[in-house]
Amino acid sequence: GAGTGKTVVLMHRAKHLLDRVFTADTDRILVTTFTRNLALDLEANLKTLCVRDAARLEVINLHGWAKKFMSSKGHSFNLVNEYHKEQLMQDSVNQDDSMDFDLAFYLEEWDHIVQSNDVETRDAYFTVRRVGRGTPLSRKERAKVWEVFELYREFLEDEHKTEWADLIRETRLYI
Repeated sequence: GAGTGKTVVLMHRAKHLLDRVFTADTDRILVTTFTRNLALDLEANLKTLCVRDAARLEVINLHGWAKKFMSSKGHSFNLVNEYHKEQLMQDSVNQDDSMDFDLAFYLEEWDHIVQSNDVETRDAYFTVRRVGRGTPLSRKERAKVWEVFELYREFLEDEHKTEWADLIRETRLYI
């Protein structure tokens, strides 16, 4: 949780690795975090803590690193922004008005259930746990929701767009 000292431990661990484990001039340490702002703060703090070896540190947020890594391997991604994502999801919902769920339901279901659990097929969506969603879905309802998600994926593909979660998944599979 917040305030437990994870960041401080991370910084001292990086310093320890630089000082005691990876000591050659050619050795590098990669420090990642989930947010760009925290990566900037970490980088500034680590430059102060590891003055002598700061050049051997790379501090970057996870998404930035994944994009940089995949680009270095010849893969490019046209990332969808949140506004466009909402538009495409709304277009998907509008094409299938048989369910009485609003856009927020679909976006949250997509992010918290589908993307968070790497669900890529209808069968997988039928079996994934939906803990904490508050809206139970029957198998028939899940099938209808999945149809919306399939349309959404088609819209992304038609526009050659990728979500950050997909970039991370592709990077994991590549490595």
